[in-house]
Amino acid sequence: MDVATLIRKNCDRFEVKNVEVIEGSAPECLTDLPDTPHRVCLEGGKEIKVILKAVWQRLQPGGRIVATASNLESLYSISEGFSELQVRNVEVVQSSVNRLERRGNHQTFEAINPMFILSGEKID
Repeated sequence: MDVATLIRKNCDRFEVKNVEVIEGSAPECLTDLPDTPHRVCLEGGKEIKVILKAVWQRLQPGGRIVATASNLESLYSISEGFSELQVRNVEVVQSSVNRLERRGNHQTFEAINPMFILSGEKID
């Protein structure tokens, strides 16, 4: 199942009606948007910083951007991009899932795919 289908399925499951899924390669697909968005969620991409800057130009004043990073390079690029764009009211959350594994006589929690969620506002 692709990401767009999963997002639509979850929106249906949780009865979320205010999400529009845009399929395409960013930043090129942004030109097809009918309006300027007030909320955007970015989940990776090879050129995440380029995508972040292109989305920022389209984002309404007072809008909010959310971006996820599952590796150090993405985390650094998003953080650096937020700084360059002067994103305000920045929040960073790290989610983690752990698996209980036996190590000798002990059971330890081993991290599985930690993720960072960064968000902030465009104040104009």
